[in-house]
Amino acid sequence: MLAISFLILLGLYFFAVRYASEVEFDVFEASPDRKRVLIVFLSKLNENVLSNIEKIIKDLRNGRELPENFDFNTFKSWRMPYEAVKYHLPKLKKLIVVTSKDSSEQFPLFRELINLIFEAKIEVEERKLENFESVKEIFKEINSIYGGLQKQGIKEKDIIIDVTGGQKTNSIAAAFMTLYYDREFQYVSTQNYEVKSYDVRPVRD
Repeated sequence: MLAISFLILLGLYFFAVRYASEVEFDVFEASPDRKRVLIVFLSKLNENVLSNIEKIIKDLRNGRELPENFDFNTFKSWRMPYEAVKYHLPKLKKLIVVTSKDSSEQFPLFRELINLIFEAKIEVEERKLENFESVKEIFKEINSIYGGLQKQGIKEKDIIIDVTGGQKTNSIAAAFMTLYYDREFQYVSTQNYEVKSYDVRPVRD
């Protein structure tokens, strides 16, 4: 039985290698459809930017400031997740924020900022990683997120991952995880803040 099992596994391995060598990939770029769930990576802000954010939140709480009057360039690296959330409204119902050990400390502030600016009923959930540079950890976390959402009845086509924030390593790993069927990732331009989605699909000759 062990010998038979080994031969079957060996046959499957050679089939996979041969199949992979015959497959080419194509990238489909578009403006994404609005999604129910958005996954973003949160970067850590420096103290000067954080002070500006805290002032904006204080003014919003007291009704002294309106979002349309903001200079959103002061958000720095938080400008991109802001634009990502805005794009997917009003359909967006859940925002999953993947934080690092450092940016996790700033997550409560980010969550409050999102809730105050958009005044929308968005569930904002944190998923904390110890290390944004661990590809293995990111793979595991993204699969866990998708698995949990599927159990809630949310289809993969209703989910999108934004790879703009965080570090290059987490962006590459997250984009790679969207090779699964019906998964997409998006990127917010740092030039004009345009949101683009990318669907990488295998194409056979």
